[in-house]
Order: sequence, then structure tokens, then C-alpha cells
Amino acid sequence: MLGALVLYATILATFANIFIAARRAHRAGSWLWFFSVIFLWPVSYIYTLAVNRDG
Repeated sequence: MLGALVLYATILATFANIFIAARRAHRAGSWLWFFSVIFLWPVSYIYTLAVNRDG
């Protein structure tokens, strides 16, 4: 049961990060980053943590 909760928490956190990264890219007007963070989920971490930190 604990393993399932950790799994679902990780999945939820990943989707939340994708949403935040896509929203930041949309506000910045960068369509390349917008589609990249949606379709390639590891890119969302790079974008959120390194590229657009101020959001």
C-alpha cells in the first residue's frame, strides 16, 4: 500500500511539474519549449529548474 501511494505521489508531482513548465513557457511566448515540455517530460524539469526559473 505504501509503495502504491509513493508511486501515485510521484506521478502527480511529475504532471504538476509539466503543467507549471508549460504555463511558464506559454507566458514567455516560447512555443518550442511549450511543446517540448508537454511531449518530452524530462525537458519540463530542465525548463522549470534551469531555463525559466523566475516563472
